[in-house]
Amino acid sequence: MFRILLLAFTASLFSFPTFAQDEFHYYLYGSSEQKGILNKEGVPLTDCIYHYIGSCSEGLIPVRLDDKYSFIDTLGKAIFPFRYDYADEFKDGTAIVCMGDKYGLIDRKGAYLIEPLYDGFVRIADKKNQFVVERYNKSGIIDSRNQILVPLEYEVIYAFEKGNAVAKKNGLHGLIDTKGNVLIDFQYPFLSTCVNGYSVTYSMEENGKKGLMDMKKRILIPADYKRLYAAEDGFVYGVGQDGYKDVVWDKKGKPIIGEGYDKVERFSEGFFLVVKDSKSGFLDKSGKVVIPLIYEEAKPFSEGLAAVLKDGYWGFIDKKGATAIDFKFVGVVEGFYKGYASYGKRATSSGAHYTSDLWGIIDKKGNIVLENKYYNAGIQFDGKFVVESGGKTYLLDKSTNVIRELMHEQRPVMMMGD
Repeated sequence: MFRILLLAFTASLFSFPTFAQDEFHYYLYGSSEQKGILNKEGVPLTDCIYHYIGSCSEGLIPVRLDDKYSFIDTLGKAIFPFRYDYADEFKDGTAIVCMGDKYGLIDRKGAYLIEPLYDGFVRIADKKNQFVVERYNKSGIIDSRNQILVPLEYEVIYAFEKGNAVAKKNGLHGLIDTKGNVLIDFQYPFLSTCVNGYSVTYSMEENGKKGLMDMKKRILIPADYKRLYAAEDGFVYGVGQDGYKDVVWDKKGKPIIGEGYDKVERFSEGFFLVVKDSKSGFLDKSGKVVIPLIYEEAKPFSEGLAAVLKDGYWGFIDKKGATAIDFKFVGVVEGFYKGYASYGKRATSSGAHYTSDLWGIIDKKGNIVLENKYYNAGIQFDGKFVVESGGKTYLLDKSTNVIRELMHEQRPVMMMGD
């Protein structure tokens, strides 16, 4: 059976109970059992009565009260009775809901466009009001009028990306588009979606070695690699035949980075971050060294700068390799996000985000905005900050004054990125 994917959009350096979508920014406060919503200024919009609060989309937020779901608007007002057993966020004027164990579709007035009759119901991300549905263990595609666009004849249709999806038929995988046209026939134990417009990874054995082929099934990279995946950035990443060294090709299978490096990070802002013999540096998109491997550690470029560790101190370099922020930080520094970066006390990244390391915030001039004394610290909306300290979570203003205590969740510290 399908599961609906819940997307929680946060806007911080760390994973905090904050949400942003459609330019409506809000925070959660209360406890994990009963929570409410604050606006971006920290003023309550609702009491702490909800057991689940989802993401805002098209001005509406799915919420759960006891065991039933409904929607509230950006003023905190419930617009429907609490009657659903599940409700997804609105998009293109419709929302997926569940009654019992069956899924259907409603409009913004709460009227059913499709009565709950499907066992699975998943929105196709890049198609307006088209859905993959499952019934009687068979999957197909419908529109918001319940018109069948692709017959329910597949064992599984996986997530669509760039207009195509892997489907399973008679135990083997192929590739289809949203009209049901077969792009690659059903003969593969493993197959990926085409996210780069040219090629896919495949395997001729279950859990076997992988290769790369184009959409005409011409082999670009032989199926000799344990790990291989084609990314949206136009590169193909894998582990070399030695099983240890990272390697990179372009989407047509042309080698870009061979087995000469111990680690290759994903392409970011025009550079590959690479590691060799415990030294880090940067390559351009052709695989040429443009910033020498002279650093003890480095982070990928973000907002034009990269955090690097040299002689035991962290600083930032620009894309020409020049020092942008002096090497003065003893604790590990992360990449910039919305003009701010987090810095800790632990000298290297190893284990830093899953320990009792303490964090603060710096700006792009290297000024300390928040001292590194918090279990978690992140930038939020309008220059505000969210921090964790003493088992509690707080919203701070630009002067680091406490505006409000937020909902606190016990969890491992996790970087979230842009």
